[in-house]
Amino acid sequence: MAKRTQRTTSDWTLRLPPTVGKFLLAVVVIACLALTKVVMVPIAFAVLLAFILNPVVMLLTRRGVPRAPAVVTVVTATMVFAGVCGWIMTSQLLQFANQLPEYEGNVSRRISELRSSSRHSVLTRIEEFGNKVTTAINDAAEKPVKDDVEPQAVRVVNQEGTMQFGPIITTVDAVFEFLASLALVIVLVIYMLINREKLRNRFLWLFGEGHMTVTTRALDDGAQGLSAFLLMQLLINGSFGLVVGCGLWLIGMPYPLLWGVLSTFLRYIPLVGPWIAMFFPFALSLAIMPGWTKPALIVALYVGYELAANLVLEPLLYGHSMGVSPAALLVAIAFWSWLWGAPGLVLSVPLTVCLVVLGKHFPNLAFLDILLGDEAVLTPQLQLYQRLLAHDQDEAFEIVREQLQKTTLGAVFDEVMIPALASARSDFESGLISENEAASIFEVVREIVEELGPVPGNFDQAAAAESASGHSTIKILACAARDAADEVAVEMFCRLLDPRVCAAEVLSTDHLVSEIVTRVGEGHPGIVCIGSLPPGGLSHTRLICKRLRTNFLDLKIVVGRWGLPADSEKANREQLVEAGADQFGTSMQETALQLVQLQQLVQSMAGDGASRNPIATADGPLASTQKSA
Repeated sequence: MAKRTQRTTSDWTLRLPPTVGKFLLAVVVIACLALTKVVMVPIAFAVLLAFILNPVVMLLTRRGVPRAPAVVTVVTATMVFAGVCGWIMTSQLLQFANQLPEYEGNVSRRISELRSSSRHSVLTRIEEFGNKVTTAINDAAEKPVKDDVEPQAVRVVNQEGTMQFGPIITTVDAVFEFLASLALVIVLVIYMLINREKLRNRFLWLFGEGHMTVTTRALDDGAQGLSAFLLMQLLINGSFGLVVGCGLWLIGMPYPLLWGVLSTFLRYIPLVGPWIAMFFPFALSLAIMPGWTKPALIVALYVGYELAANLVLEPLLYGHSMGVSPAALLVAIAFWSWLWGAPGLVLSVPLTVCLVVLGKHFPNLAFLDILLGDEAVLTPQLQLYQRLLAHDQDEAFEIVREQLQKTTLGAVFDEVMIPALASARSDFESGLISENEAASIFEVVREIVEELGPVPGNFDQAAAAESASGHSTIKILACAARDAADEVAVEMFCRLLDPRVCAAEVLSTDHLVSEIVTRVGEGHPGIVCIGSLPPGGLSHTRLICKRLRTNFLDLKIVVGRWGLPADSEKANREQLVEAGADQFGTSMQETALQLVQLQQLVQSMAGDGASRNPIATADGPLASTQKSA
């Protein structure tokens, strides 16, 4: 019975959905991080400090200094620097505290000035209302109690002997915990820097078995990226403290060195750190300095540096960004602050960057990159299709417009709009969208296409234009293979053609194959282009090719199976060439180049010496495909 129960439990565990398993694992990891805060926080600080100091250690070792002495030298110099900063802050704070009584008169005078200047303000009236409410409550509480209740005797117990050591013990515990954590950080940093290669090899042996390449790339990219990020952050924060200290000294603020060092450390707190640093000198300037000029200069100093850092320094030193989206950064700050308190607030940004690096290189952790990264999750074609599904024509057109600013019209058709049409057809054939929804998507795409170029005409209009201008044009009959998706795709392709050179006529899907043959016989086009989108459509395209080749042996036939997967290209090419196609392409740009070749051949056969490009050129209205060709 026990064996049967155990087997049942095991089967239930195996049937656990992967998403639930990942969620439970995340809960266990978060719980462990919270319970081991006392140990994990020093380790995290040690790891980040090792990343910061390792480039300096490597610089010394390249100069011939042995690794152990180089590590000890760098760590000692860092401790001395941190000690000097701490001594400066402590001494300046003590001096500031001793001089606070001297500022009482200035503070009282400034408060009186503010009260007198805002005597009739809203804040004053609110304050007066609050004072009246407080007075009424106090008067009610001081009324004598009329009930004849004898007062109870109160006995005061002297607890001085039991409570006098409580604050001392608490302070000693806090100091001891801080010193122990500091010692642990120093020891770990020295050990990590000296045994860097050994730790890396152990990590590779533990996590790199079976996927050594991915693990090695993740370690190298993560180490280099995080080291550069932390060094640049140290440089920016240090320069922030230097600029603040010098600026406050020029303004005339007391203790500028204190505010400069404090600003350097507070800027490590994401988003709110610089403004917390600004609050102290700003509040002091309001209290001790007359007028509003110097407080305004202090605000301008902090705001000016933050704007310069966010718009110039950080993009220049970090690159485009540090790889974390702003919304994810806010959530990460809240999460690490909740988990580890103030240390988590300081560590939130580098820890989040580490998680994004892991998500970029390990497939099982890819959700971290999706949730926290700043790269676009949806490709432009998926964005377009999603907006088409949502019936948002304006945003769909805006997506196409943005892509046109980055690349050519032919590339936008091939890489963005054709995949969206193919997705709509695939979802319709799978039953995911209705026929009306598919028709609506095709119609919206047709309207977007009409905004991108001139509407194709017909052969009669082309003949009239040819007789008026005196220039010969080549007739191209473009026909869709089977449905509205193919028809929209053919209209897209015709907008790549230069109307001054080509007379492109589009036959809708309402025409039968026999009607297409009849139209070819009446219009005598030089080239027939058949457009077809996957999935499906091969049999219809083959049928049109066979009928045209049977009736017109010298006709040039170009088939575009736009958006066809690479694994199906060979089979489709063989069948369509066998059916009579002269050229076969899987992209509109490829089909356009084939059209150029056939056009030159047709003109040479017709005895026309002019060889003009039928594709829109830089002088033409579309000016795109020729560049990519």
